[in-house]
Amino acid sequence: MDLYIQKDQLNDGNGVTISGEMDMSNAGILTDFLNAEIESTGGDLYLNLAGLDFIDSSGLAALLGARRQLEVGGRSLILSSPSPAVARVLEVTGLDALFDTETAGAYVQAPIQRSA
Repeated sequence: MDLYIQKDQLNDGNGVTISGEMDMSNAGILTDFLNAEIESTGGDLYLNLAGLDFIDSSGLAALLGARRQLEVGGRSLILSSPSPAVARVLEVTGLDALFDTETAGAYVQAPIQRSA
């Protein structure tokens, strides 16, 4: 499964766009990336999840670890525009109550325009 991670400047804050599929085969890569991002920046961290099509328990663990690490420093992890699949997993597991989420602003992806 492919996972794509890109550092972004989103909503005038530190941001990371995550797309593809996150599972146990690549959750460690995300954990390492987020740890480095948290250590090298200040302020809250925004994760654009609009393009994340799949997440399993190891991916959720990576997000929870980043959340804990940020909270120690008085910072927040904000999940932005979770895809329907990710939103459903968060809801079913009850983790939607733990994460700050937003669905407006720079994170909402515009539909792809196709020419006829």
